[in-house]
Amino acid sequence: MIRLTAAFGVCALLAVTIGAPRASGSLVASNFDNGTDGWTAVELQTMAPLTNYRTVTYGPYVPSWNASSGCPGAHIYSGDWYGNEFYFVAPGKFLGNQSANYGEKLSWCIRTVPQSGANPASFSADVVLLTDTMVLVNFDPPVATQSWGSRSVTLTESAGWHLNNASGRAPTRDEFTSVLANLTSVRILGEFWSGNETGYLDSVVMPEPASLCMLAVGCLATLRRRRR
Repeated sequence: MIRLTAAFGVCALLAVTIGAPRASGSLVASNFDNGTDGWTAVELQTMAPLTNYRTVTYGPYVPSWNASSGCPGAHIYSGDWYGNEFYFVAPGKFLGNQSANYGEKLSWCIRTVPQSGANPASFSADVVLLTDTMVLVNFDPPVATQSWGSRSVTLTESAGWHLNNASGRAPTRDEFTSVLANLTSVRILGEFWSGNETGYLDSVVMPEPASLCMLAVGCLATLRRRRR
């Protein structure tokens, strides 16, 4: 029991250390417990599928905030008020040099509520990463749901990313790491229906906590094997 407790303590310490701020990146999160946390919303071009993910047609504007009914707790919400594709836009703490999060996951909770007559449909990128010179888009197929659901994307060049739009090639490792090192905007798709709707966002985390937990579990398993 003493050996197991000691091993668990080492792994817990490792997990905490990994989750602490690092030289070129850090664990960042928005749970919206105290407000919108600096998030905004924008609308891009009117017609989908999008080809231009840089130019903003409307916005930025401040999303609404609700202190309950989130995933869990508080959350933010907004809509495509002008009939365009709309995205939630991350605040500054998710930007800059995030290269230490290469290979990790960006995760979030999302739900969308359509107006009557809307049908499930999305032709736009789930996540958009921008720098001053590059645009990366990820087309992990979204699912239109009116209940809270968890989504994530892996921050590596081989995880469904494209340069500029759906027709673009996959980025190289150097291109992807360059984007992570110079992020100027992170956008998360807020709509998955053909008509107008309201999108709800909560629990945005980079890197995803599960990756840290799995490393701690692996550490514990290794220590237990060595003790035998």
